[in-house]
Amino acid sequence: MDIIEQAYRIIKKANFELTPIAKQYIDALPAVYSRYGEKGVRTQLLYIINNLIAKTPEQKLALQQLKALAEGKPIPKKYVPPSPNVMTETELTQISDAFERWSEKLFTKKDVLSLSDFEKFAKLYGYPLDKVLVANPWSDDALDEEVQYAIRRLYQTGKIKILWGE
Repeated sequence: MDIIEQAYRIIKKANFELTPIAKQYIDALPAVYSRYGEKGVRTQLLYIINNLIAKTPEQKLALQQLKALAEGKPIPKKYVPPSPNVMTETELTQISDAFERWSEKLFTKKDVLSLSDFEKFAKLYGYPLDKVLVANPWSDDALDEEVQYAIRRLYQTGKIKILWGE
C-alpha cells in the first residue's frame, strides 16, 4: 500500500483539478492493489497520469514523479522541462488528451479549430505551440487550412521528434 500512499501524497500536493475519469482511477487504487498487487497499481498510475492536466510547474513535477513511481524509478525532486524539440509518447498523449477535452467546448460555437485556438491552449497550459500542433487529436475536417498547413510543415521539417515507447 506504500505506493498508493505515495501517489496520494503527490496528487494532493500538486492540487490538480481532477477530471471525473482521473478521480475514478484514483479512487480505484486500493481495489486495484487488492486484486492485482503493486504491478496493477503501477499500470493504474499510467492511466491516472494520462488523465491529469498539468498547468503549473508543480503539477508538471507531480506528473514526472507519478511516472517515476509507476516505472519503479527514483522520484525526482525538481521539475525537468522536456526538450522543446523532443516529445515522448507519454507527453504526446497528455497534450493530445488535454487539448481534446479543452477544445470540445469550442465545437459548440464553431465548425473548425483555428490556429488562435491552438495558441490559446498552448499559452494556458504552458506547452510549446509546435508540440500542441503535433499532438492534435482532430481530423483535418475539424481544422482550418492554416492549422493544417502548420501541422504539415512541422512534419515535413522534422522540427519535433517523437520518442515512441517513452
